[in-house]
Amino acid sequence: MLTVQSLLSELELDLAAGIDSAESPVRWVHISELEDPTPWLSGGELMLTTGIPLTTGPKQRDYIKRLSEHNLAGLGLGTGFSHKKLPKAMVDEALAQDFPLFEIPYSVPFIAITEKAFARLVNEQYEVLQRGIAVQRRLERLVLEERGLEEIVATISSAVGGTVAILNNRGERLAGRGFRRQLAPEAVNAIREEALSHTRDGHPFVPTHPAVAGRALAHPVTSPGGGPPQAWVVVVRDSGGLGDFERLILQQAVAVVALELMRRRVARETERRLAGDVLAGALGGRLDPSELRRRLEPFGIGDETAVLVFDLDDPAAAEPALERALAADACPAVVAPHAAGGRELLCAVVDAADRDPVDLASEARRALIKERGTVRAAASRPAPPRNCAGPFTRRAAPSRRPPSPTATPPMSPRGGISAPSRCCSRSRTTKRCGSTATACSVRSRAATRITAASCCARWRRSSSRTVSGSGPPVRSTATGTRSATGCAKSKT
Repeated sequence: MLTVQSLLSELELDLAAGIDSAESPVRWVHISELEDPTPWLSGGELMLTTGIPLTTGPKQRDYIKRLSEHNLAGLGLGTGFSHKKLPKAMVDEALAQDFPLFEIPYSVPFIAITEKAFARLVNEQYEVLQRGIAVQRRLERLVLEERGLEEIVATISSAVGGTVAILNNRGERLAGRGFRRQLAPEAVNAIREEALSHTRDGHPFVPTHPAVAGRALAHPVTSPGGGPPQAWVVVVRDSGGLGDFERLILQQAVAVVALELMRRRVARETERRLAGDVLAGALGGRLDPSELRRRLEPFGIGDETAVLVFDLDDPAAAEPALERALAADACPAVVAPHAAGGRELLCAVVDAADRDPVDLASEARRALIKERGTVRAAASRPAPPRNCAGPFTRRAAPSRRPPSPTATPPMSPRGGISAPSRCCSRSRTTKRCGSTATACSVRSRAATRITAASCCARWRRSSSRTVSGSGPPVRSTATGTRSATGCAKSKT
C-alpha cells in the first residue's frame, strides 16, 4: 500500500509535520496552484504545489486547514519558486492539524514524485487484480464442484480476513463464517435490520452499528427477474477498513453467490418435479413396490414409508416450510403438492423407519401453523399397497353415489388408516370432524353393496399386509377379522 511515509522514504525526503498520519494510504497524486483545489478532489490525494497564491500567513493556514478537512493524504511544497523554505505558518497549522507536510527541494522535480507514486499504484492495482483472479477461480471451482454456500463463504472469509455472512431476502442466515473473531449478536441483528430496510431500493450499504462501523459493507444479490434482492452478502473485516482488494472480492462474491443460488434453484425445481411424479405414483398405487423403492432411494428414503397429507390454502408456498420441518427432525422425505378430489394438497412421502408417522405429522403440522398460520387438516398413513388405495380426498358430507376409483381410505381417530380400510377405500368416503384435523370414516350403504364384497375378498385371500416399498410382509390376523366384519355389514 502506497503511503506518504513509504513514498518519502524512497525519495529520501523528510516530513516536517503529521508524522502520526503519514501511514494513511495515498489514492492519487495531484498537482495544483489553486488557492482552493478541494472542489476538484475526492479525498486521499497527495497534493503537490509551489504555493504561488499563498502569499500571507492567514492564507497559508487556511490552505492547510482546508486540505486537512477534505481528507487529503498530505502536501508537498516545492521550494525555490515563491518560497525559499516551508513557511512557519504552514508548519504550525500542519502540526496543529496533524497533517503530513514535507518540503520538495528545487532539485527534485514534481514528475519524479508522480512517476514513482504512479508506478507503485499501478503495481499495487495489478497485484490486487492477480489476487482477485486467483480467488475468483477458487470460487468458480467451488460452484462447479457443488460444494455449497458454506465452502464459498469460508473461502471469502479467509481472503478478506474477516467475517462473511449471506442473508436471504427475509434476513435469515443462509451461510456464514468468521475469520479470527465472531460478530456480537447485537451487531448481527443490526445488520439484518438494515438489510431489510434496504430491500426496496436494493443498494449496497455500509452498516452503521458501532461494533462494525468503518470495516463492513453489505452488497445485494439481484434477483433473476429484477425486483428486490434475493440475498445479501455482508463482509466485516476483523481489523481495518475495506481496501480495493476486499471490495473486489465482495463484487466477485456477489456474482458467485448468484450462480450458486441459481444452481440450487434449478436443482430444486428438478427435484420438485421428480418428487411430484414419485408422490403421484405412490398415492395413486400406479407403482409396484420395487419400482417405488428404486425411485425413493435417491431421496434417502428406506423401505418403511408413510405419507403425510396437509390441507392448506397455498400448498406450493408452504412446501419449503414443510421441508424445513422434516429436515429439523432428520427425516428424509419427498415433498410436493398433489391434486386430489379437486383440491391441491401438500403431501410428503417420509422415511418412517425410526419415527411414528402420526407424531411426525403432528410436529410438522405445528411447524406449518407457526410459519404459515393455518392448516385445515393433517393426516398420516402408511404408503398404500399397489392398486389398493387411491389419493387422499376430503368431502363435506357423505356421498349417495358410488365413489370414484380415487376415493380416500377412511381414517382412524388418530389420523392414520386402519389396515382393512386401505382395501375398502373405494366403498367409503371421508369427512372432516370439527377442528381435530382428523377424518372419520362414513359408510355409504348404497355404494358398499357394489364394491365391498369384491374388494374385501382380496384381503381375505391375503393373510399379510404389505406397505408399498417395505420389506417382507407382516402377518396381521386383525386385518382379516376386520375385513370380514366389514363385509358382513355391507351385505346387510
